[in-house]
Amino acid sequence: MKAASLTLSVLIGLATMSFNTPAAELSVAKEKSVTTAPLVPERFIPSINDDRNLDFQTVYPEPDAKGIQIMKNSDMVIDTRGNLYVTGPRLINDEGFGTSALSKITPDGVISILTLPMNEQLTAIAIDSHDNIYLSVYSGSGVGDSHAGGGYSMVPKFISDLTSKSPFFIVRKLQPDGKLSIFIPKNKSDCFFNFAVDGNGVLYSDSCSSLIKISKRRGIGSKKETLVDFSVGAARMDRSARAMVIDGENNLIYAENSFIRGGNTPNQSNNAGVSYDLIKKISPAGDVTDIAGIKIEGDAGVADKAGFKKISSLAIDSRDNIYVLEPQQKTIRKITNGVISTLVNDTGEDAMSIAIHGDNLYILRESGIDVVRNLSI
Repeated sequence: MKAASLTLSVLIGLATMSFNTPAAELSVAKEKSVTTAPLVPERFIPSINDDRNLDFQTVYPEPDAKGIQIMKNSDMVIDTRGNLYVTGPRLINDEGFGTSALSKITPDGVISILTLPMNEQLTAIAIDSHDNIYLSVYSGSGVGDSHAGGGYSMVPKFISDLTSKSPFFIVRKLQPDGKLSIFIPKNKSDCFFNFAVDGNGVLYSDSCSSLIKISKRRGIGSKKETLVDFSVGAARMDRSARAMVIDGENNLIYAENSFIRGGNTPNQSNNAGVSYDLIKKISPAGDVTDIAGIKIEGDAGVADKAGFKKISSLAIDSRDNIYVLEPQQKTIRKITNGVISTLVNDTGEDAMSIAIHGDNLYILRESGIDVVRNLSI
């Protein structure tokens, strides 16, 4: 944000501020102090995590449970009617074979389980503006449980697992009428650990070492484009798109994480182990712009405390205000017209994902689902 003249009344109440400079591009958003107390979430749905094996025929949760089983790295989306969809539980039969499932929770807290006809591991979930739900599933050996990005991720232990004959990804589409179809067929070259789909059916995904875009073309398959190559200029840096969401104009908003590995020179080692996130926007035409965050210039270190670190989930409201979940900081911050404010300063240690419907902000935790009601937007 470029510097501008401010009146005294505007200056009062502004705290740590940093301005975007074309040369260094250290900061692309300013942080504004919150004059009112941060909002406090309330419990919406408790969790039932007893690790029991669930028979396929079991009605879950039981009538007196009033809770839901939330897996370690579950993810959550919300449709236009306010129904929440949470990945899990994974239903296991007596022979030890399992099938993936979605938990559906209505705005009134009524829970139902949608069993999916697949044996693969759910890796991510997305929803478009037409309430179509997209499910990324992974099948193969060498799978390890990890939270890479915002959601439930079954991450291969070795990159070679992605190129061997057995593993592959499939993206399935679940329509509001319950019809389940294959959106992206068996795919050995792309990863769908974290993805989003816009209202035109265009899929964006953090695909291992790049951010890709897949456009469906009727009758002639699909077209894949690489929007960001995370391997470029990354000799001692690991980069990935940790979280992403679509705004009202079909722009992709995503959090790009950079982790600096150790170097061989004294200067290179100054920032070794430093992790920072940038929030960026990609238009349908492919134009990339910075929204918020702090970049590291050379070996100068993190510019100031206004930076983001290890974002796990993004959400957006009807006015395109952006909400950012940082689990390690236990905070949810809000970006409005380039101004960052802290909305919730204690999400709990087990927060995984956020979603917004109307004036309600939902927080998915291992211990249950919390809600901030009457959110002012």
